[in-house]
Amino acid sequence: MLENKIYLSDGSWLKVSVVYSLGGWQSKRGYYLSVIRQEKSIVSGCVQTNIFDPANKTILLKEVTRKSKKAEQEAESIAREKFPQYITA
Repeated sequence: MLENKIYLSDGSWLKVSVVYSLGGWQSKRGYYLSVIRQEKSIVSGCVQTNIFDPANKTILLKEVTRKSKKAEQEAESIAREKFPQYITA
């Protein structure tokens, strides 16, 4: 799967990836561009990665009836085409 990190000036970062979802009650089965804002912190000597839920976004790239390598590659191509600012590879 395609994955990228974009570092922000406040020390947090955006984790951008293409993910497969089985869908559900209000979502379609397919490949999504997922953008999750994360931050690293140290609590009691342990490093934690915090995820900010309000900043999480998903965009449907390709609706499918089943998971396949070909569909995954097509979704990654769509992500590179439509969102080049988030995909560097």
